[in-house]
Amino acid sequence: MLLGKALGETVDATVHYTSPIPPARIESIAFPGDPALDRLGLTGT
Repeated sequence: MLLGKALGETVDATVHYTSPIPPARIESIAFPGDPALDRLGLTGT
């Protein structure tokens, strides 16, 4: 998805992860308006 966006393609994804994710494996959580998310050029919903 990120490669497609970098190439100028329209991209969209919905991720459904059904198993618990251990807190130690979570690096960050980005929300619309977060500079890290804005740098990707993705729109938040």
